[in-house]
Amino acid sequence: MMRRRNGYMLVETVMAMAILLAGSFTIHAAMRQAALMRAEAQDYTHARFLLEELVGRLELTQGLEPGGNAGQFTGDFERFRWHYMVSRYSVPSPIVIPEEAQMTESRAARFELPQPDLGKIRATVSWERMGQRHSVTVETLTRSDRLAPRPGEGR
Repeated sequence: MMRRRNGYMLVETVMAMAILLAGSFTIHAAMRQAALMRAEAQDYTHARFLLEELVGRLELTQGLEPGGNAGQFTGDFERFRWHYMVSRYSVPSPIVIPEEAQMTESRAARFELPQPDLGKIRATVSWERMGQRHSVTVETLTRSDRLAPRPGEGR
């Protein structure tokens, strides 16, 4: 004998639709977050390559003036801005204690630095994504002969 099940089919369908809707919202949120993370990672990769290009150009420049400069990249990278600062950096001589190291004068003389002054380059690439500012910064040292001579100093 079959019993009539009036109304159960509608309730089961509504419940299945609610479960399906909740699942689709969860999957959509996860996919959206994954897309944002991918875009952010891609921005950091682009910024790092742009930064390496900028620093490479600066390191190869002869007569680099101490000071700073800023600008914006062109083409596909218009969202990215750059800024760099060049300064002189004095490298302190190492402390040599001949008694403890048992060094002769000729061995201690090897600790003299050939270039006590170096050039320091600090470069930053920054950009915005969804109202948030991001940036990548790098610092490097370069040979002092790449810097412009100080006033009164000849080459």
